Amino acid sequence: MKNPISAVAALALIVGSGLIHGTWTNRWRTAPALAELAARLDSVPTVLGDWTATAQAIPPRQMAIAGAVGQISRVYTNPTKGLTVSVLLLCGLPGNISTHTPDVCYPGA
Repeated sequence: MKNPISAVAALALIVGSGLIHGTWTNRWRTAPALAELAARLDSVPTVLGDWTATAQAIPPRQMAIAGAVGQISRVYTNPTKGLTVSVLLLCGLPGNISTHTPDVCYPGA
């Protein structure tokens, strides 16, 4: 781009679109309803038919890295059928919760 006006216009377009996207996705602040939604995780039942849940701890450091404001981590077991299922529900803004490298979830990776 030899024309400085074109360069400035392109830069303004890139910065402007980044600011608009950041505002729409709450990149720089927490959504007000997030705490209310996180509180609803407590209503997930620990007994579902023959399935019984055991709570699992998630280290606070991992929660902070993920940017999660609420979570449940449980292992549901069905002794009748000898089956287990791990369940992890996180509440937070997309960003770090959905896109990160494996070493965030699996420190040994």
